[in-house]
Amino acid sequence: MTNTVPAKAKKHRTRAGAKPRAADLSRKLPNQKRAHRTLANIVDAAEKILTKDGIDGLTMRKVAGTARVSVGSAYEYFPSKQALLYRVYQTRLETRLRFFDEAFSEQGLQQSFAETFGVYLELQRQAGFPSRLDLELQYAIDRDDELSRMTRHYEDELSQRYVKIMRHYGSNWPDDQLMQLAKFAHQVDHVNLKLQRAARPNQRGLYGKMTTEFMFFLVRHCGGET
Repeated sequence: MTNTVPAKAKKHRTRAGAKPRAADLSRKLPNQKRAHRTLANIVDAAEKILTKDGIDGLTMRKVAGTARVSVGSAYEYFPSKQALLYRVYQTRLETRLRFFDEAFSEQGLQQSFAETFGVYLELQRQAGFPSRLDLELQYAIDRDDELSRMTRHYEDELSQRYVKIMRHYGSNWPDDQLMQLAKFAHQVDHVNLKLQRAARPNQRGLYGKMTTEFMFFLVRHCGGET
């Protein structure tokens, strides 16, 4: 990727990956309060096990026991462990997308990139991102090709948001190159969050500052202003 792009370079539309089919995610859709509670209990049980025992300790049998349902009932709601992990991941990533949209709102976009990106990071910090749950989910995705495929559209959605932001702050790169840069920025953001969680209190400010400065570089690299 180069610093300069011809002024008349053709722009390409980018599209987020498709969400998994409903049949991939759930065999049974709750339509009663009791069924909704059962579904919520299963998801909550998975979150507790991931937080306490990590991905290697997560089994459908253990989830069923923690949720106080039969193994067969757990499989009625989720046809596979990947489907259950996707559901947990979906909830976490939708929260992060909401934080991004809140920070880079119409009002937020009136501020500099530095100020608005700082708000985005602070919203995540206040919500406790990332917890061990988030790190275990990411580890699971990295190890499982099927789960990686199922969750890829969320990375695409966040990356598309970065494309719009870099365009807003002045980049004239083609969309396909901005999408590449945005996916790289997404990974930098993930590394920062992981470091923040493991860091001592006196290190967290430094990691945050380094990440923001690197994001400045990426925005400037594609012709934007920080």
